[in-house]
Amino acid sequence: MHTFGSWRRGWTTMRFLSSSSACAQVAQTPRALIALAASLALLTGCANTASFKKPQEITWIDAPPDKSILYLLRAPHDSTEVVAAINGTAAARLPSGAYTALVLSPGTYRLATMASSSHAADIELRTGERRFFYISGVLGTSPKANAVASALGGPIVALAMSTRDRTDPESRRWTECTDLDARGLASIATFVTPSSEGK
Repeated sequence: MHTFGSWRRGWTTMRFLSSSSACAQVAQTPRALIALAASLALLTGCANTASFKKPQEITWIDAPPDKSILYLLRAPHDSTEVVAAINGTAAARLPSGAYTALVLSPGTYRLATMASSSHAADIELRTGERRFFYISGVLGTSPKANAVASALGGPIVALAMSTRDRTDPESRRWTECTDLDARGLASIATFVTPSSEGK
């Protein structure tokens, strides 16, 4: 005659065997688990592409006869608007993530910003030449900027990240770059026409 206790022990044993069998089946099908994980990752990636902005195709302006083209570019990490100055005169107002093209006569120019603490770059332009300069700087000494720089290898890495921190004004300087680098910056930036020159 079966007692309640023996019935209970039998039920517990059956549950254990059933759960062990299920675990064994899962353990024997790693491909199914990998496929499931890959599917979830793919779905997550597809959901995130809605906010992806495709880089735009860039076509540079050709210099008019007896002129030169000077491209000025801003990286998106520095949120402060910069007014570019040529020989001490305001030439273009550049918000974060913008670029412009100035048509200039051949000659020597001093490129700076209207901020008195910025570093100037002396440029000699030749007829028909196209040159590219971007403004760079070291992020300010905020705790977040310091943490990013320390964790990832220094101020250059922190500079490349879109932290939206303010750049130290005294560290800003115009640096020449290649056509390829300029295309990379311009492809994610907004063109500012010469009509928006800062006065």
